[in-house]
Amino acid sequence: MLLEPQDLYEKLEFDKIIDLLEESCYGQRGKDAVRALQPSQKLAQIDTWLEEVDEFRRTLERRDNFPIGAYQEIAEEIRMLEIEGFVIPEEGLQKLNILLLFIRDIYRFFSPERQEAYQALYDVIRPVHFNEDLLKAIERVIDEEGNIRPDASPELQKIRRHIQSKYREMDRQFKLIIENYRKKGWLSDNVESFRNARRVLSVPSEHKRKIRGIIHDESSTGRTAFIEPEGVIDINNDLFDLQQEEKREIYRILRELSATIRPYLPS
Repeated sequence: MLLEPQDLYEKLEFDKIIDLLEESCYGQRGKDAVRALQPSQKLAQIDTWLEEVDEFRRTLERRDNFPIGAYQEIAEEIRMLEIEGFVIPEEGLQKLNILLLFIRDIYRFFSPERQEAYQALYDVIRPVHFNEDLLKAIERVIDEEGNIRPDASPELQKIRRHIQSKYREMDRQFKLIIENYRKKGWLSDNVESFRNARRVLSVPSEHKRKIRGIIHDESSTGRTAFIEPEGVIDINNDLFDLQQEEKREIYRILRELSATIRPYLPS
């Protein structure tokens, strides 16, 4: 039987304490945990909570900074990874990587001396499982900004070298074409642009039939045509093929990494 008034927590301003705590949480799970807090009548539980708070206060007083910061939730990534064959995207890997880095740093924080100094806090962390190999597997694939590393696989490295080579070839060829057509007065002031992911020339409409190539677009006024010159069509096609190969290789890398992560989902 409940004998306490229903608005007791509000009268004690417990709700205000919860609000203050929630503002200090780094992630949604922390906020949810704070919102679920209830006063306790168990002396052992109260003593443990007070000891945890006191130890954390001491870390702040000693400038012994506890290694935790803002992070994004990974509940959706975890849920989707339970589906066999699901491939986690780069942004999901970055979120997971940030959490793993926090956990690694927390493990490193608790040196033998700190385990002794902050026993209650260490008891909170002790059950958390951490596998350095999983972190290394992710960091072999993505960088600090969440992008796929150029050397994530030998095949990707090879494809990207070919792409860079094609871009250099494109630059050389375009330079020659621009010099030729500029002398003839066939180009606009802004000599080049991009249309349909292709590098094109900006050509006044009165000259567009003089340049052999593919017309990709026209300006809204109809005064300028955007032409992919004949001399670079094959290079652009090669670039397109290489970029598709790059996408397929990145997908293969992410699929393989997702399969590596999947067995760790319970922990």
